[in-house]
Amino acid sequence: MSHQVHINSETSPLLADGHDSANTVQREVNAVRHRFHETFAEFFGTYVFVFLGLAINASLLTQVGATAGPAATLLCALGWGLSLALGIAIAAPISGGHVNPAVTLAMVAHRQFPAAKALCFLAAQIIGGVAAAATLHAVYAGPIRRFSHDVAHGHDATASIFVTHPGADASNLSAFFAELVGTAVLLIAIVAHVRSSNSEATKAWTPYAAGLTLFILATAFGPLSGGGFNPARDLGPRLYILIAGWGWSAISAHSYYFWIPVVAPVIGGSVGTLLFDIFA
Repeated sequence: MSHQVHINSETSPLLADGHDSANTVQREVNAVRHRFHETFAEFFGTYVFVFLGLAINASLLTQVGATAGPAATLLCALGWGLSLALGIAIAAPISGGHVNPAVTLAMVAHRQFPAAKALCFLAAQIIGGVAAAATLHAVYAGPIRRFSHDVAHGHDATASIFVTHPGADASNLSAFFAELVGTAVLLIAIVAHVRSSNSEATKAWTPYAAGLTLFILATAFGPLSGGGFNPARDLGPRLYILIAGWGWSAISAHSYYFWIPVVAPVIGGSVGTLLFDIFA
């Protein structure tokens, strides 16, 4: 004779405790997701933007001779512009699509954006840049290794895949002003599309307006400064290569250029937003 045993989870202490624990964990996970939903969106939007842009750099540099000439400059600028449009489009419905510390800090200074939320956004954007650089390095490890050994003989040449630097005929001062002015123009383009008086249809064009503006700026100012206009785009990858084998040259190269693509865009973003508020 067989006996079937039915266990009721409502009356079984072990199953009930396990069920309650699972529900508690799920509630905690949902609470974290809800609290940091916008922060995660900023991380992912920045990650996509920087990863795809760096992939364009890597593709061009590791193909011998592909980086020479105006055609490559246009192709690189277009790739970065489209990458920015995609990154903003991903994050915008959730977080507003800053994907740029210069944008976030300009919003804090001129749009009463909450400082606590801004700190989360800034951290997410920088970490997104670091993660993007790490992923790119893993994907392009072979071509980067071959290029540094067989073509350029050293890490310094391949560092330009990840970080910006002044052009051969540009001083750090001219690069500083290129980054400042370029970021000011970028913020003007963004703020012009997202102001509250605009229709939703106009606001929906923000990713494409920002991407087109970056394409123009990178084409115009890239030969001077590398065309960053975004601290997360440069600082995140720079922190990665600092610990991934390129060493202290990530900081000291080009007369300690590292601070320029961080500070100049922050100033430029605030200047651009202020000018828009004064004259628009």
